[in-house]
Amino acid sequence: MRDPKRIDRMCRKLRRIWHKWPDQRLGQLIEGSIILSGICGDPFYGDPFYVEDDETERRMDKALRVAKKT
Repeated sequence: MRDPKRIDRMCRKLRRIWHKWPDQRLGQLIEGSIILSGICGDPFYGDPFYVEDDETERRMDKALRVAKKT
């Protein structure tokens, strides 16, 4: 069973990311800042259906690190 605590934690991170780039639509934000920040060469890196939540959260953390630099 997946940890239900991940839901609020990931929603808080999404909120922080979105506030950094408020002009983006939600789909743009998720695809551009989170999904496509995965490892190229993985055939499923751009399809959120195949990405586990822990990997999505790592990508969110990466987006937050980038946001701090801008």
